Amino acid sequence: MLFTCHALGQVASPWESYLASGVSAAEQKRFTAAEQLLALALGEAEHFGPSDARLGSTLNTTGLVFMAENKPREAVAPYRRALGIFEKVYGPKGMDVGNVCLNLGIALNMDGQSEAALPMLTRAREIYEAILGRESPKTALVIFQQGEAARHLHKWDEAEASLKRAADLQEAQGGMDSPELAASLNSLALAYSSQGKFAQAEPLFKLSLNMREAKYGLNHEDVAVSLDNYATMLREAGRFKDSQPLTTLADAVRKSLRGKK
Repeated sequence: MLFTCHALGQVASPWESYLASGVSAAEQKRFTAAEQLLALALGEAEHFGPSDARLGSTLNTTGLVFMAENKPREAVAPYRRALGIFEKVYGPKGMDVGNVCLNLGIALNMDGQSEAALPMLTRAREIYEAILGRESPKTALVIFQQGEAARHLHKWDEAEASLKRAADLQEAQGGMDSPELAASLNSLALAYSSQGKFAQAEPLFKLSLNMREAKYGLNHEDVAVSLDNYATMLREAGRFKDSQPLTTLADAVRKSLRGKK
């Protein structure tokens, strides 16, 4: 079926149809179909020319689908190409450029290329601060990613400063119910734990876990992650008996989640 542009009363172009259908398939977690449809959309978009925003949008969407599949390495190439197109279309400081810089930085971070991620995240932060302000949710997100990159690189002072800043912004924006705040607190706890600062890490692990349970209930992947992280810290601190119930519960949560698929 063709996607129709109801607002205009016109039948969508093949590019629009493939793109919309690909996005819909990804939202339904039919990722193989989504990739195939977006490949068709990309083939249509190539006809628009190498510097057309529609081509950049298709590439960026392709990267987002790969990220939804937990394939950050596959997302890097389409993000890089989209970035080059958007720089030509919108200039080096356009909002879409900032968004793709953030997307690329996240993908590189997840793929273990945090050193390469940092320049992309710096660019995104500069754009967001200039356009949205220093305290916007987008700015908070990119600061969090900078903290993650620094943590992966064992740049502890930078990681702590960025993650604390992100947490402060996220609490101001979303209160203690914010899932973004829970993620920042969990990452800050990981940074402390990696340095053997268990007394500083433990209350943050507890708080993040409690926030995620309150937000999602017990059966959620983020809850399982928090349980695992807290249990790992306890084992590293020599508290094996305390860690076991958390590990058992994390395993039970994941088993329950697998049963729902």
